[in-house]
Amino acid sequence: MEKRLKEYFGKYGEVLQTVIMRDKVTGRPRGFGFVVFANPSLLDRVLQDKHSIDGRTVFCGILPLSLYISIYKEYIKTHRERYAHLSGIIASRNLFLGFGWDSPFQGFEFLLVV
Repeated sequence: MEKRLKEYFGKYGEVLQTVIMRDKVTGRPRGFGFVVFANPSLLDRVLQDKHSIDGRTVFCGILPLSLYISIYKEYIKTHRERYAHLSGIIASRNLFLGFGWDSPFQGFEFLLVV
């Protein structure tokens, strides 16, 4: 699935990473994910277009700060042992630089698949 996202959004420019969020218990996709572009200026074009992948509508947008905070709080909670050395939300924020958050060199996009 991640490979298909990378292929689809690659038509806009270089995609550095795709992530589809999965249920912790079943491993099934939760219906949303993330795309990281090498060039953040690509986001304007991506957000203007309508998207459909394999017959499924894909809504794209940029995360509001409140959702951004709740997602990485959840991530830290589920990976507590791995990141036990980090304290507080500001420190944990560095974990998401790989997803392009707060980085001037990467574009970030949130996807909701319906």
